[in-house]
Amino acid sequence: MDTLDSRFVGRGAMVRYSAAERASLLARAQAEGGGRGLRCPRCRGACQVLRAPPRPDVAYVRSRVVVRCAQCLATTAAEATPGGR
Repeated sequence: MDTLDSRFVGRGAMVRYSAAERASLLARAQAEGGGRGLRCPRCRGACQVLRAPPRPDVAYVRSRVVVRCAQCLATTAAEATPGGR
């Protein structure tokens, strides 16, 4: 298993994106192509785009999109926009 670079994660701290980074990542993740080739603005690591559709057994859960960097583990999530892929 690869270890994380200490420049990105220290003593269990959670890495967070700024508001501008978050907006850009989520827009690109929901655009045409579904975020393929998406790179982290912090460390340039590859980002994974996960989609969580609503569950029929839970009425209040909406469709979500999650973006997580595989290298620094920075993560953001938001409601999927209508027509978002």
